[in-house]
Amino acid sequence: MPAGELHLQLAVNFPDNRKVRALVRYGREARAIRDLYVQMCLYAKGNLSDGFVPDEQVGLLVYPDTEKNGRRDAGRLAEVDLIERWEGGWYIAGWFDRNSSRDDVRQKSEAKARGARLANHRRWHIEHGNPDPRCEWCQSKDQNTDQTTDPNSDQTSDQSPESDRVGQVKRSDSTESESYTESESESETKARDRQKPAVSQKSIGSDDDPDFSAFWGVYPRKDAKGQARETWRKMVITKKTDPKDIILGAERFADDCHRQAIERKYIAHPSTWLNGERWLEWSDEALAAKAAEAAAAVRQVRSNSPWNN
Repeated sequence: MPAGELHLQLAVNFPDNRKVRALVRYGREARAIRDLYVQMCLYAKGNLSDGFVPDEQVGLLVYPDTEKNGRRDAGRLAEVDLIERWEGGWYIAGWFDRNSSRDDVRQKSEAKARGARLANHRRWHIEHGNPDPRCEWCQSKDQNTDQTTDPNSDQTSDQSPESDRVGQVKRSDSTESESYTESESESETKARDRQKPAVSQKSIGSDDDPDFSAFWGVYPRKDAKGQARETWRKMVITKKTDPKDIILGAERFADDCHRQAIERKYIAHPSTWLNGERWLEWSDEALAAKAAEAAAAVRQVRSNSPWNN
């Protein structure tokens, strides 16, 4: 799922739109038809469907009205060119005039997340001198090999006199020796850095722990930080949970809270959320299972609906 709040852009003069006003031909039913259009827009936005609404969803959007009436009203929206009939569903006309594509939203979300990780890397791994072997930038730095200076690689078109060349060779030998010594020193330093844990066990859950700081930064409710520290230590040290899994779950949970505009008082305290291991609810596997359950529920509603008889 994309990061950040999702908003549906609806112009204040929406009721005066030429196509919307054309719905008056359906009399008192125009309000329900207009409502279906807004519901379809909300569905497309929330599910990043690029303006497509499947047939089976229309019956749910018009509930408690009948699925038959939903199909009828969708056809009426198509008659005034607000939506178009596509195979398996409906497409909201002009969707991309006011909305970004699913790929664009995901790219922006990924770029934002990458920017946050990079800022975290600069602050904790570089400025605090505390590299993390799991960090993509720290790994990239470790994989780069030191290149020693080749005295013959930097040549100019002008040929120096023999005495100059001799002097250059001597200076190059000296430079090469210094570079070799520096390379050995840098290699030893990097080896020590790789052997040193990214965060000492004592620092886990403190403000010096970049993972806990990242979690606290994205979690949508900032209460009882002391309790959250203790619970974080329990999960990371005792239960051996990967902090990156917790942070990813917290990011997705925060996105969902923003998207649904959940009030702060209804959001679990950080320590409660951690104790319940609720980041597991936002893992890739859990989200895939939820999507499968939702699809099965739609099929069940359709099969049991008296409107289909």
